[in-house]
Amino acid sequence: MSEQHPTEPSDIDESGHMTIGAVSRATGIPPDTLRTWERRYGFPTPLRTPSGHRLYSAETAERLHLIAEALRLDHRVSQIIGLEPRALRALLDAAQGGAAPPAPPAPLPPAGPLFSDAPSIQPWLDAVSALDESRLKSHMQHAWSRYGALRCLEEWLGPFMWAIGQAWEEGSMRVFHEHFASECVREFLASHWRALAEYNNGPLVVMTTLPGEEHSLGLHMAACVLALAGLQMLFLGANTPLEDIASSAQDARACAVVVSISFGVHSVMVNRHLSQLRRLAPPSIDLVVGGSGLDETPAGVVRVEQMVELLTWAQARAAR
Repeated sequence: MSEQHPTEPSDIDESGHMTIGAVSRATGIPPDTLRTWERRYGFPTPLRTPSGHRLYSAETAERLHLIAEALRLDHRVSQIIGLEPRALRALLDAAQGGAAPPAPPAPLPPAGPLFSDAPSIQPWLDAVSALDESRLKSHMQHAWSRYGALRCLEEWLGPFMWAIGQAWEEGSMRVFHEHFASECVREFLASHWRALAEYNNGPLVVMTTLPGEEHSLGLHMAACVLALAGLQMLFLGANTPLEDIASSAQDARACAVVVSISFGVHSVMVNRHLSQLRRLAPPSIDLVVGGSGLDETPAGVVRVEQMVELLTWAQARAAR
């Protein structure tokens, strides 16, 4: 990292946005590195002037400063660039004082009407109603870049998809709206986790859903979290036969199989499939399961309720 210098007033516009040179001097991160992170990780995402120059908000500059400090403590950029400022400060505080990081935020309340009226996702719903793909993806990218991957997943994307389902049930949206929104979210998540995981060299994890389970959005959300932890992924997608899941995990020498279960699946069949998969896969391969459709946890299965729990598990796995 280059030596830091005070930010020159001329490098800040009247709205408080900073040029790439000003951000570089304030954080010690070279401009070329900022551009590379933008292409590879989707952060930082600057505004653009009519002439094409990059401008960064004060919030983005502060987050970059925290990332720079974490890099000096030998954290890997792929593992921390998606973290929100609170999580980054926790890493720095723990390293400075030797204390454990503060407890993660309290779990989000169950998805419900509170979210469907939230101002933060109403523009997203409006974009779906208008079938405006570019506008919807712009809203998603803004939340991802400003608040980090974990917060975007839990506080925006999860409630957004719940609200889409509610709107369909109430008749204010039709099936094609739900399909449109799901496909936009799937493409957005897939592009981000694949970019994050491109240079990962941690243990490999198989990603899939159980036989008969066609919904894969939860799986893509989980993939984003695992990519942040530095894991590699063999992404099988939805509706994979149990024997194929177990065989692929053994052939690829995976450390774990991660399964996403969506709301509305038959709980008895899910438990039966999970118990069978646990018997088929060697004990050395973790079986990690999450999602709103899981009622019980069969023996030998690791259950995660929140994205932060999945991140904790993944970071521990990557450190072995």
